[in-house]
Amino acid sequence: MMNPDLATQKDMDHISLNTEERKELITKALNTNNPCAPHNETQYSHKEKIFKKDELVDQMVVHFSLDNDIILIDSDEYRDQEDFRDIKKQRNRELLDFVNDGIKDEEFSNYRLDDDPTAQKKSLRNTFNFQERSCQTFNLQLREKGIKTDPPQCSRFFRETTQWEIFDKYMADYEEQQRIEWEEQQKNKKKGKKNQQQVQQVREDPLYSASMKRALKIMERMIVQGADFDKFSDYKYYHDETEGTDSPNTGTVLPLWRFSTDKSRRKQVTSICWNPKYKDLFAVGYGSYDFLKETSGLICCYTIKNPTWPEYSFTTESGVMCLDFHKKNPALLAVGLYDGTVMVFDIRAKSNKAIYQSTVRTMKHTDPVWQVSWDENEMLFYSISSDGRVSRWTLMKNKLEPEEVLKLKLVLDQEKELVDNKKESFMYGLAGGMCFDFNPFNDDQFLVGTEEGKIHLCSKAYSGQYLETYEGHFLAVYAVKWNKYHPRVFLSCSADWKIKMWDKEITRPILSYDLGC
Repeated sequence: MMNPDLATQKDMDHISLNTEERKELITKALNTNNPCAPHNETQYSHKEKIFKKDELVDQMVVHFSLDNDIILIDSDEYRDQEDFRDIKKQRNRELLDFVNDGIKDEEFSNYRLDDDPTAQKKSLRNTFNFQERSCQTFNLQLREKGIKTDPPQCSRFFRETTQWEIFDKYMADYEEQQRIEWEEQQKNKKKGKKNQQQVQQVREDPLYSASMKRALKIMERMIVQGADFDKFSDYKYYHDETEGTDSPNTGTVLPLWRFSTDKSRRKQVTSICWNPKYKDLFAVGYGSYDFLKETSGLICCYTIKNPTWPEYSFTTESGVMCLDFHKKNPALLAVGLYDGTVMVFDIRAKSNKAIYQSTVRTMKHTDPVWQVSWDENEMLFYSISSDGRVSRWTLMKNKLEPEEVLKLKLVLDQEKELVDNKKESFMYGLAGGMCFDFNPFNDDQFLVGTEEGKIHLCSKAYSGQYLETYEGHFLAVYAVKWNKYHPRVFLSCSADWKIKMWDKEITRPILSYDLGC
């Protein structure tokens, strides 16, 4: 019997239709679109560098997936599987027979493991035969054994050589070289490499060859060191007699060699620079401090191994005032001249001409160049001149590329007082630069010494002003040098015969040394 409540509820939910509505055909369309698929999926396009909307959306939905593990008996897969099982059974059977054959004990000689499946099998260490064995190690006794070698046998050989024997050796060597050249010509003829034009080859004289030049240089050094053996011994092992005496402030100077050449007559030594790689080689610049009589310059590279004559020499149109070797390329020598020209020489070159030289077109200095200094890493160097400019010269392929680093503006003492009172800076004119040095702990900071006796702390980032000005000298500052171990301490020397120690945080010297001259 039906529940009346349920019947009433069914009647209320039921929709009553007439005969025409029941006969009406309703069309239903099915499509493959996934209603849960995203409609605004975007992907990043690396080609166009933007996010683009992906119109192709995967509409496939998997409700259930089950991998089949049943194969047909007549298929190739079934036959391969059966073959694999047979091979595996055969291997197990052979292994079992191998283990049974390996048992040597009499108690189990007639017993096989596969006869009694319930019997307890003996555990093996591996699939091969395992037998326990014992051994006793033997400790070697230590013994001392002395070895005595015989000295190498020496033999003396004497022979005299004469002029005609030397001549015969040279002639034999010449004939051997002629024979080798004739053989090479015959080979070229056989290969069909005949020259269209007959070029007359001039044979190099052996007396002027590179090998002869090197041999003569070595022989000359041997003769010089043998003749001055006492001086070379004093250079290496000289002992000062005043050491250890009651007067510690006294000492002696022992002159060893005198480096001179005929080309340096009536010239003055203006600068000296040691080579950073070859410790026995140094360069000397010659010029003149008599500025009313301008003379030519000379550069000589001497070595301690042969102090009688310079190894290399170069001449310049104007007097040499400064020079410096490159730290990583010791063959490059930068030179500053009295007329404001900077030059770069390659001491390995055979010519006397500089490989780089500044001109008026490349903004060369108008006054004497007092110092040049190479950059430690790059192929460029800095120069300072009395015209009030600090310049940087970069070595390009065929020229020197100039760049102005700083203009030394003149600061007077009276104007310095106005700066202190009114806190305004009055500068005019350019100061004459004499020397400079870069801070080893900060490549941007460098010191500049001027002819007015002032020292300026400058920076590459601020070319229009000084970071600090130090006053303490009364005449021109000849040299400034940073301390290699302390980032704030530096020394300066001046024409007033004083050496002063400074701290860059203090504008006055912390120590002063009077040479008493």
